[in-house]
Amino acid sequence: MSLSRRLYLEQMGITLWQRRDITSSQGADLVPDTPTVAKTTVATTTQPDAMTTKMETLNELAPIQFAQEPVVQKPVVQEPDPLIQPPATVENTEAMMLEPPPAWLDIPPEVDFDDGFEPVFPEGLAEPEVPDMPPAQAIIDPWVKRAQDISQLDWDALQQQVSACQDCPLAQTRQHTVFGMGNKQANWLLIGEAPGSDEDRLGEPFVGRAGKLLNAMLTAVGANREQVYIANTVKCHPPHNRDPNAPEIKRCAPFLERQIQLLQPRLILALGKVAAQRLLQTEAAMASFRQQQYTYGENKIPLLVTYHPAYLLRKPKEKAKAWEDLLRAITLVPVTGQDSP
Repeated sequence: MSLSRRLYLEQMGITLWQRRDITSSQGADLVPDTPTVAKTTVATTTQPDAMTTKMETLNELAPIQFAQEPVVQKPVVQEPDPLIQPPATVENTEAMMLEPPPAWLDIPPEVDFDDGFEPVFPEGLAEPEVPDMPPAQAIIDPWVKRAQDISQLDWDALQQQVSACQDCPLAQTRQHTVFGMGNKQANWLLIGEAPGSDEDRLGEPFVGRAGKLLNAMLTAVGANREQVYIANTVKCHPPHNRDPNAPEIKRCAPFLERQIQLLQPRLILALGKVAAQRLLQTEAAMASFRQQQYTYGENKIPLLVTYHPAYLLRKPKEKAKAWEDLLRAITLVPVTGQDSP
């Protein structure tokens, strides 16, 4: 290494190393076992040159230490994706509300997307035809259609359809259907629960002991069964005198509805819990029905509830309450005539 280079490195504070077995005069750049600071030996001449004089002056000055600045790695800042919003927090929610909406909200949908492909059908095989769907109004539940048809029948056609009905299991065990009977211009319509065994045998409503009691009740208010119309919620006798169930009542409902439409009574008297629940569309107890006045249908026909004659045969003490109900009925609408209080 040249003398000038060594002097320059020493003034810069850079330590030089040399082997012990090599003198500094040889200028070898080898690494010794122990670091030592190289000293400059300048050969003595009778007339030192200008460079030598200048370097000796620099040697007399205090050595200057140059500290190297530490290398600090700057964190890599990733540019935010404009399509991705940071998760909302309490701190940035208000700020986000003030900012314009994210860019992806402005991306229009691909309405007319065409991928350039078309379906290919084998030779001789045409594209299948898609059948037209029927209009929504043409799709009608068969039971709804049945009810609509029944609502257009007259008295004779209605009675014939009841006689031929096979729409519930009661048709398999009945002897006769019990359509109803009485005055078709009556003020009062009496509706019972279901035909009993005597009614099933004869095909008439309210015969036997229950029928006799009903006749006596009507006589007490100055009327008879020829002046009223009597019907039931179902037209067939349930086996073992049980109450009709919900499906059976539902199948017979259009028949009773049409009877009410044709009769247009001025008062409906529901006899028993089953009839009351059917007409009022509720599962309330019998005790809650009494001494209440209801209305039925669009025409707001007055409706009252009292005990069924068969129940009064089992509970004679309740006859006094039934008598109170009949008095309320004739006060509201007389059995005969068109005058009302």
